[in-house]
Amino acid sequence: MAILLPVLGRAKGQAKAVVCQSNLRQWGIIFSMYTIDNNGSFPIGDQGRHDPKGLWMYVLRPYYSDGKLRLCPMATKPRKKGAHQPFAAWGPISGWMPGHPDCWPAEPDTPEANYLSYGLNDWTRNDPRTALGGPLGERLPLLWRTADVRGAGTIPLLLDSSFFGSDPYHTDEPPEYDGDVVVEFNKNEMKRFCLNRHQNGMINGVFVNWSVRKIGLKELWKLKWHRKFDMNGGPTQNEWPDWMKGFKDY
Repeated sequence: MAILLPVLGRAKGQAKAVVCQSNLRQWGIIFSMYTIDNNGSFPIGDQGRHDPKGLWMYVLRPYYSDGKLRLCPMATKPRKKGAHQPFAAWGPISGWMPGHPDCWPAEPDTPEANYLSYGLNDWTRNDPRTALGGPLGERLPLLWRTADVRGAGTIPLLLDSSFFGSDPYHTDEPPEYDGDVVVEFNKNEMKRFCLNRHQNGMINGVFVNWSVRKIGLKELWKLKWHRKFDMNGGPTQNEWPDWMKGFKDY
């Protein structure tokens, strides 16, 4: 039994990883269908962070019916309400996320409808605002507004996450520990994707070319999140926290 239990545990984890990748393949099809129906464009995204109408899980509802599609089977640890930081208090440490009750209406279709464990690369959205000043105006030119772009296979779309979406920069610091997902708005949001959910330093993700694969946690800083993302930036070898140092380098 002592020999069999670890083997069975690994086999169960591998089976759940397969289900997770299958979910993400379905999401790739769903996003593809949406872009076909909308002149190639992605959803507009959350405007003002108080209106859910542009968020991916709401916009895409006509394209799916099973709420469990939003759940990775490895994500089983809900995060409870915590510190009052913008949205950060409403995600799970390594699992599902309850919908923000102050901003979003309850979803009636399934018991799991207020929960998800995948997050969008928030740089993949067709925000209609084009002439705003300040930090938001500076971010708008960085967006991938459509899937018809060069190097789509290096641009992440939807990944294992502790939150419904984030917009990482190459200067984001890695989490101090696995489950360190609380961030300041527009700072260190890579943390929400940097979870050891599938063990061995891996998560799953679907890319803008609709391909699905495993992604190493250190590899997250080597993907093309936005148009000017420095894929040669990110933490140095000495800057990885102890819990990540043994994971594969990229």
